[in-house]
Amino acid sequence: MDDKKPVKVLHLITLLEFGGAQGNTLFTVQNLDSQNFSAYLWCGKNSYWDEEARKNLGHSGRIKFLSHLVRPIHPLKDLLAIWEIFLGLKKLQPQIIHTHSSKAGIVGRIAARWAKIPVIIHTFHGFGFNDKQNFLIRWIFLTLERMTARMAHKLIFVSRSNMETARALKIGSPEQYEIIRSGVPLKIFRGTQIPANIPLLRAELSIPKDAPTVLTIGAFKPQKNLSQFLEMAKKVSESAPHAHFVIL
Repeated sequence: MDDKKPVKVLHLITLLEFGGAQGNTLFTVQNLDSQNFSAYLWCGKNSYWDEEARKNLGHSGRIKFLSHLVRPIHPLKDLLAIWEIFLGLKKLQPQIIHTHSSKAGIVGRIAARWAKIPVIIHTFHGFGFNDKQNFLIRWIFLTLERMTARMAHKLIFVSRSNMETARALKIGSPEQYEIIRSGVPLKIFRGTQIPANIPLLRAELSIPKDAPTVLTIGAFKPQKNLSQFLEMAKKVSESAPHAHFVIL
């Protein structure tokens, strides 16, 4: 590609909240090979990673905060978000748009189809619906996911479980499916020294220094299935009463 311009890629996500999807997306935009790709990031306003994005992408004009893109369902703002994204796409004219998260995935794919973007990709980092939601809300989200899946050229999943859920619910078709798991920087776990704060944390939590300890980190949401972690802890404790379990 030495004799060609870099491919222009736009990543669109609802909000830069503190989470795996958001951190993954920001990392991707910041680290795509600049010789082959010119990466942009658009998102809603006022979230955890906003300053990080401004600091690393603002000087090059590769970050844009959208006025009408919000997480809750809001018919007027959602229509305005589609129009705002559509106008931005017509101006930027990326070859690829890659959407992340449910709301941005829905409004972004609609806007991209209207703007005739050549390649439309969506990553499912999870789903905006679950079995404990109001039936009508769940039906709306599921219907919109099925509709916008047909607008995408590829549907990417971060886990096989998510892919099988989409298959069972007839979201898109298997020909569109790809699994790309989130990367983990293994070098931070390969050190031979125990971080100095670990013994302090054990003492603070009254955990003996040699006790086996299992930690889970995640939002207190149904999708994280913390109840199963507790069931596992109960079973393990029956045969290993000295084990400790921590939820963060």
